Amino acid sequence: MTFAELENLARIGKLNRALVFQTLPATLGIENAVWRVLATAHEKRNLSEYEGWYGMDERLVTDVVAAAKKVRDALRALGPLPAGG
Repeated sequence: MTFAELENLARIGKLNRALVFQTLPATLGIENAVWRVLATAHEKRNLSEYEGWYGMDERLVTDVVAAAKKVRDALRALGPLPAGG
């Protein structure tokens, strides 16, 4: 998926977290395992928010921190966004 396609999805209100997570390999070159960790954490967050489920998973917290660092590093490697981007 191209940047223009992502921008269009955002503009029309169809860009959701799940899609953003799934595009990380194409947009930032991040391995699939990273977006799956983020998607799992978001899924558990939704269970907590909407269904009252609560279960602390220390391994997931550790994995989310590592995944976030990989996303951060990949974003930093891109450098500044072009004007209008």
